Amino acid sequence: MAVSMQQFGIRVNVISPGRIKVAHESKEGEEQGEEWEATEDDKELHPTNRAGMPEDICEAAEWLLGAGFTTGQNIVIDGGVSKMKNKS
Repeated sequence: MAVSMQQFGIRVNVISPGRIKVAHESKEGEEQGEEWEATEDDKELHPTNRAGMPEDICEAAEWLLGAGFTTGQNIVIDGGVSKMKNKS
């Protein structure tokens, strides 16, 4: 797609998020008053020692907006999980 759109000056990139914790992840949980908390599992699974947050995806998108020489890329935002052996 990036090659096809180059003639129009359009850059094409993809953000591939991993597991992202969001406040309103579960309607049922929200109705029961459950609150989001990071778990030990989140810390163990991610080399960043935390779960992904929506802000992490926003930061990647903001970076891509200004990265004028970047096109045809798949940016994986998963806290490094996809690089760990036998963890994902």
